[in-house]
Amino acid sequence: MHPACIEFEVIESAVMSDVEEAAKMLERLRREGVSIALGKKLGMTVIAEGIESQAAIKLLAGIGSDLGQGYFISKPIRADRLVEWYYQAHYKTLST
Repeated sequence: MHPACIEFEVIESAVMSDVEEAAKMLERLRREGVSIALGKKLGMTVIAEGIESQAAIKLLAGIGSDLGQGYFISKPIRADRLVEWYYQAHYKTLST
């Protein structure tokens, strides 16, 4: 069977349990021509949870995640601080 005929769906828990190993495995699969399917194929917005490092953000963005949340982005905050946090984070993103 040709590798392009094989498709894997990557789920959050599989990636987040060991980001470094997941990145290596995904790269090996891509080199072999295997496609990686996410919820996008179903017309869904893909949201990555539990992001705790820059490596995780790069990996998840590279495989098609649209949005993400986790301690690397922000620790939990009170609702009354959300708007302030959003504008500070958005400004930082635009200024870098």
